[in-house]
Amino acid sequence: MFKNSNVAVASYAESDLSTLTGSSISGFNIVDKTGTHEYNDYLLYKSKLTADPGTTYAQFKGIALSNSSVINDTTLSTSDNNVNLMAQENTDTLAWVNLINNKTIELTGTNSLAMYASNGKIKNSAGANITIGDTGTAIYGKNKGAGDTDIENSGEITVGQGSTAIYAEDYTTTGLENKGTITLAGDNGIGMSYKPNLTSATTFENAGKIISTASKGTGMFASKDANSVQYTTLNSDTISLG
Repeated sequence: MFKNSNVAVASYAESDLSTLTGSSISGFNIVDKTGTHEYNDYLLYKSKLTADPGTTYAQFKGIALSNSSVINDTTLSTSDNNVNLMAQENTDTLAWVNLINNKTIELTGTNSLAMYASNGKIKNSAGANITIGDTGTAIYGKNKGAGDTDIENSGEITVGQGSTAIYAEDYTTTGLENKGTITLAGDNGIGMSYKPNLTSATTFENAGKIISTASKGTGMFASKDANSVQYTTLNSDTISLG
């Protein structure tokens, strides 16, 4: 097997991570040409994967997903750089992409992304937490032409130097709201960033807490709309910058 190759491909499947990584694929003579296991054990398409309690990042990264939903109920932790942990784009009219973090995501390396979706839903649940190292992003929603992504943060997000907690880009109708707690632990951090392409007015709101424990932080960064549509930027709770 070569890098980014797939041992097995499945569609319309639903599985726990422990079930996939605990199973064996019989009848195959699998030869790792790289010697570093950089191939994928499975590729799941239009499917649902749950990282169940006790499973790890090492197991998770062996599963490739496309146009699928991911639920995290465990601790996914790594110091690797350039990690795109839960990243899915929905090219269908049906709601295939639903990314939910119910537990813990820790990406302490640089240039990493915890949760990304286009035309989907992203939720960091109450009691859940995401930690991002330097020059990374915790939650990123983008409209690539198929639809906006609904983002819900009721949990905790901590980001390092030059990182952004929540970023939404090219949205046409959907606003952006934070209900959780965002901590900017490194210099030049951004709590929320909104760069829309609106067809109608909406609201960009912090209804939670954004706290900077470092310098040169930005609570909310509101970019000019690409169509010059006026939208409301509102802080209805707490922004505390160091």
